[in-house]
Amino acid sequence: MFFTVYSPLRGLELWRSDGSPEGTVLVKDIYEGPDDSNPREFAMVRGILYFSARDAGHGAELWRSDGTAASTVLAADLKSGPESSYPAGLVELNGLLCFAAEGDAGRRELWALRPEITATLFIRGNVIARQAGEPPGIGDAIHILRHLFAGGAAPACLKSADADDSGVIDLADAIALLRYLFLAGAPPRGPFPRCGPDPTPDGLPCASYPACE
Repeated sequence: MFFTVYSPLRGLELWRSDGSPEGTVLVKDIYEGPDDSNPREFAMVRGILYFSARDAGHGAELWRSDGTAASTVLAADLKSGPESSYPAGLVELNGLLCFAAEGDAGRRELWALRPEITATLFIRGNVIARQAGEPPGIGDAIHILRHLFAGGAAPACLKSADADDSGVIDLADAIALLRYLFLAGAPPRGPFPRCGPDPTPDGLPCASYPACE
């Protein structure tokens, strides 16, 4: 979940949360210092958030983020320099990001952007990679246990098996998933329950994940 928070030190900036206190954090101080970057007009396309924001060198322009500070960058400077193009009405249509904005010509027009896919999308805890909308089940926990202790094949996307988001596949992942399924435990951290990129970089590979393709 992405949202905005105001603070006297950073102004109005972009934050994200997985629903837990420790997972509720500032994504990036886009307009560094107390000035507002004023993120707004949010749209999610293939796990990437697109939105309007401004920084010290640009007016209100199109930005993108996968939830990490390093990936939160200007996507398009449609009205060059400090002036604003004011992107609005952002919506996903057949894999394209469509929106209205004002370019250097001074006219408000319809724009379309084909997002770059930089990371494999997946659902944490959904190890067997069924349909994207299907919740995880006991078979996912069994798959993790077989891989760890019975010589079973590793998931094609190891990130999906990292149920506790520790960056390591171990018994704790199966336990965390079983607690969620049967003991009202905490749900897996994002990306969950929808497809998305990993917001916490680690060394786990994710070669393919058909349910999110």
